[in-house]
Amino acid sequence: MFKHFQLPDPEDGLPVEGGGLIAWSQVYEELEKAKEVDEPLIGNMPHGFFFQRLYYLRGFTNLMKDFIRKPSQLYELIDMLTNYNLALVRRLLKFKSLDVISFGDDLGTQNRMPISPGTFREFIYPSYFKIFSEVRRAGVHVHLHSDGHVVEVVDQLIESGVNILNVQDRVNGIDVIADLCKGKVCVDLDVDRQMIVPFGTPEDVKRHIYYAIKTLSLKEGGFMLIAGIYPPTPIENIKALVEAMEEFMWL
Repeated sequence: MFKHFQLPDPEDGLPVEGGGLIAWSQVYEELEKAKEVDEPLIGNMPHGFFFQRLYYLRGFTNLMKDFIRKPSQLYELIDMLTNYNLALVRRLLKFKSLDVISFGDDLGTQNRMPISPGTFREFIYPSYFKIFSEVRRAGVHVHLHSDGHVVEVVDQLIESGVNILNVQDRVNGIDVIADLCKGKVCVDLDVDRQMIVPFGTPEDVKRHIYYAIKTLSLKEGGFMLIAGIYPPTPIENIKALVEAMEEFMWL
């Protein structure tokens, strides 16, 4: 029963995707190694830290019903999960030289969100704001990864404190991303891994990278690219991807 449910003790370690915990001593040790070689110091929160965690716990269909029926237990669970994430963030922030804390929460499906912007505002945004504010007050950047179509809540993500936003390009539309994000948040663009990179021609890949950089980059900065390579991507497309990023990086 819910009244007996408890989340793990944050002091036991940092959760990892797929289950299990990493001891805090190991988390800090890895950060120290990165510091020694002058790499960016990034604290990684568990993927699916909030919205996804809610439906991992409740079941997706049950959670969608909860958002409509609004049982009191849903608000209790949200408070519990918010406080748990705040405790993890504070533990990460004990490493004083952090540059970024990175969060992952897949909010969208292929062509829409499973919840409305109003539902997001009521149930998800307040917790995002509390958690991200803790990071920003420490002078650390908030990086949020979210797969899927999320353009309806991009304004809320920026408002909640995200200042590096990792979103998918073709699912959301490069022009739409530019309208919503350019000059407001650092866009960490997730290069299409569904069609263009694995199945397009090398010329398709280069055109896509050129258009993304031309549309989203600013001389002041605020634009990054990340590309995942998955089967059956041919080596020619990987080569074209790398060449395009090098060729067009100063547009």
